[in-house]
Amino acid sequence: MDKISLLLLLSLGLMACDSNIEKPKAPTDQLYYPLGLVAHPYGRYLYVNNSIFDRKYEQGYLVVVDTYEKKILPNTAVRTGLFSGSLRSAVIDGQMMLYTPIRENNSLLSIQVDADVGDDNQHLNCGQAQDLSCSDAYITTKAGNVIMPKDPFDLQVDGQNLYMTHIRTGEISVWQLKEKENETENLGFLPTFNCQIRLSANANYVWKHPKSDLLYITDRFGLAMHRLSIENQGGKCHLKQYSDVILDTSGIGAESRGLANSADASLLYVASGVDRSIKVFDIARSETGSDQSIQALYSLPVGLSPNQIKVVGKRKGENRYYPTDILKKLNASVESQNAQTMPIDLFEASIWTQKIIDEKANGYLLVSSFDEGKIFVIDPTTRQILKKIKVGFGTHEIVVLPDQNQQLRAYVTNFQSHSISIIDLEPNSTTQFQEIGRIPETSMNQ
Repeated sequence: MDKISLLLLLSLGLMACDSNIEKPKAPTDQLYYPLGLVAHPYGRYLYVNNSIFDRKYEQGYLVVVDTYEKKILPNTAVRTGLFSGSLRSAVIDGQMMLYTPIRENNSLLSIQVDADVGDDNQHLNCGQAQDLSCSDAYITTKAGNVIMPKDPFDLQVDGQNLYMTHIRTGEISVWQLKEKENETENLGFLPTFNCQIRLSANANYVWKHPKSDLLYITDRFGLAMHRLSIENQGGKCHLKQYSDVILDTSGIGAESRGLANSADASLLYVASGVDRSIKVFDIARSETGSDQSIQALYSLPVGLSPNQIKVVGKRKGENRYYPTDILKKLNASVESQNAQTMPIDLFEASIWTQKIIDEKANGYLLVSSFDEGKIFVIDPTTRQILKKIKVGFGTHEIVVLPDQNQQLRAYVTNFQSHSISIIDLEPNSTTQFQEIGRIPETSMNQ
């Protein structure tokens, strides 16, 4: 059993013990078992989930990191439940939202973001009380008579819906994002239950095809990748399951985890623990769920327990895919994209940031290897490993951003080293593909 599976099993046991012992509050000027990582469209700020895996503290917490100053902003923290899972973001009608599942109490937490205030307690807003605990208005545990399925783990957001896996029960739930308010304030875009389905196996990570309503779900035991489509039947959401994509024919099984697509959405990359590889699929014809809509191409060998995948930039001659509604906005904001300063509009800022990345990177993959504490840099065109970068222990989520000097950087959460690694990705740099710093700086030797 690999270390990631062991950690997950241990966490289930830990949740059952010591629940009545009073614990101290976590210090919000530190990172502690950081897991989820999201960047603000402006590029300066990172948002980090601290899962408190060992239950040392009373609650988990989410905090802002300033990449320009390379420091944690303790005044921004809000407290969450223990064992928070993935962290995802969406910009809807000019409002940035964060969403994270909380496994301890089977809930989904929504948070509004206002980066303009910097290191302030209103940078993150979940109706937090004086003790920084989020208001019940931002915590979803049920919708009407439908109770949240147990063990929410990973999620994806497309601006209209939120798709979530439930790791032990094998369920996939779909939540529609709707603007809500109470008597005193606008709550932002909160999830409303839409539909769900239970798979015959476990559900791990989820990915939505950019060009269709297909969902791809990796399996905690790695035997197959599951496929679903989201359909409208009589005005109601319905999930239809298609045949699985077999990842392992040995029957032994090993965890499959993160998924990512190429810039043009023609290739799907899947982290497979079965043969310690990144499996590459042709999904150019995936507008339907037929067996012919996905084709296995090849595998790229990597290290122990391949975890999360980040595609950086686009391959030579490749055009980045954008949905029609995004293209309309894109065409209307060309002038802003060509500006030398960051646009104020959040949508334009995200396009501006992506344009810089596409100009500096050729579609290579960054793959985190949890057990080895390394980032593998892979060229999917030549199928070669370009570099193995030693970082902290328990490497997990990867975010790529230009810094304040428009130098390309990757930020990686080190789950077991309680830190974020900074990697130089700038072309022609003497330190390209090397770790050049940590947040906090005192963690460099861990």
